[in-house]
Amino acid sequence: MIRPWKLPPMDDPLGRHWRQPKGLRDRVDLYETHGAIAESDWYGLPRYESTLPSGVYPGKAWRCGKYLCWYGPDIAGKCRIVSLRALIQTDTQRAQAQEG
Repeated sequence: MIRPWKLPPMDDPLGRHWRQPKGLRDRVDLYETHGAIAESDWYGLPRYESTLPSGVYPGKAWRCGKYLCWYGPDIAGKCRIVSLRALIQTDTQRAQAQEG
C-alpha cells in the first residue's frame, strides 16, 4: 500500500485568523494524483475560484473548483502553491478508508 503524505503544519501565528477545519492535516491523505478528503472537511474550507488567499504561510488550505490547494513548505523564505484533485468522500467512506 502506498503511504499518503500530509499537509504541512499550519503553525504560523496568523493561522489563528484563518477559517480551516481543526485537525485537517491529520484527516487529509495526499497522494501523487489526488487528495482524499471528507465531505465535511471539504465544505469547511474557504473557496477561492479566481483569486488567492492573502497571508501566505505553510499549511493554509482552500478549495478551488475540484482542487484542494495549500501553501507548501517555506523554502528560502517563499511558499509555493500546491494543488491536487480532490477525492471527496462521505464521512462514512472516509472513516472506513482510515480503518482499513
